[in-house]
Order: sequence, then C-alpha cells, then structure tokens
Amino acid sequence: TNYGTYQTESEQDQLMMDMVGVFAKYENKVRTARLKSGRFNKAKEGIWVIGKPIFGYKLGKDKKLAIDKEQSEWVKKMYEWYDQGIGISDIANKLDGKVLSNRGNSIWSFQSVRKILSNTHHKGFYTYLGLQIDCTPIVSTDLWERVNKKLNSNKRSPTIGVKKYDYVLRPI
Repeated sequence: TNYGTYQTESEQDQLMMDMVGVFAKYENKVRTARLKSGRFNKAKEGIWVIGKPIFGYKLGKDKKLAIDKEQSEWVKKMYEWYDQGIGISDIANKLDGKVLSNRGNSIWSFQSVRKILSNTHHKGFYTYLGLQIDCTPIVSTDLWERVNKKLNSNKRSPTIGVKKYDYVLRPI
C-alpha cells in the first residue's frame, strides 16, 4: 500500500486489513453521497453542475446557463431549417466548416444535429436527477414541439440483424 507492506499471514492481521477496507468503503460512499447532495442543491438554485454547457449556451458569471449569442443564432437556424423540411444530414452539411461544435469540430455529424434538435434546453428547461430546472429558451415552445414531432415521426426503425432476403449461400 502507500503506507508500507502488510503481512496478512495471521488471522489478526487479516482481520485488521478487512476492517480498514470496510472503513474505506464506507468513507467512499459517504463522500459520494455528499458530492451528489451538493450538486443537487446547486442544481436546485439553477447553477450548472453537469459539465460543459451544451451548444447554444455558455456559463454566466453566476455559473448559470446564459445564451451564447453566436451559437444561439445557429441553433435557431437549425430548428427553422428542419421545420422547413431540410433534412438533418443537409443541415449538418450546411454547418460544416462554418460553425465549430462545442468540441471544436468543424465537421458536424447527423447525431450531433439530431441531439441539438431534440434537446429540451433550447425550449427553456432541462432535467437533472429528476428535478426540472428552467433556463432561458432559444426557440419558441411551438417551434420545438413541431420539430420534435417531425423527429419522432421520421425515426427509422432499427434494421440491424433483420434479413431482407434469404440467400442460398448464407449458411456457408
């Protein structure tokens, strides 16, 4: 261990090591519970505790979500484009090279655009550990609902493992 070498050949030494292990396990559980409790209490106050803010937002001075003016304009465009019938792949192509994602990528993927379009933050709230927390909306609730209704109706069913055709040589 960090503190030296322990011999666990005798029953007493093994008992002491087991007791130290039990106390360490208990201490870790208490520390984890305190951390979760502290994050939950901060989240109740509207303080962002999840990590890096999502696309369209930045952290304000009070550590609450604030709208990022440049990114929020692109979020609005994404919602409007999808509402006008432009597909997610086409939206990603429009963004490629013009806008950096939160991770600094200039190439946008289908999933990153889809995630932005389905994110409730842009509608004005998010959920953390079952608690609904309000934030400043970027798009109207009506636009968000229309876009997400389209997203859910356009969802592709999974085709992995589904046979379309039966080929004679497949077993080989």
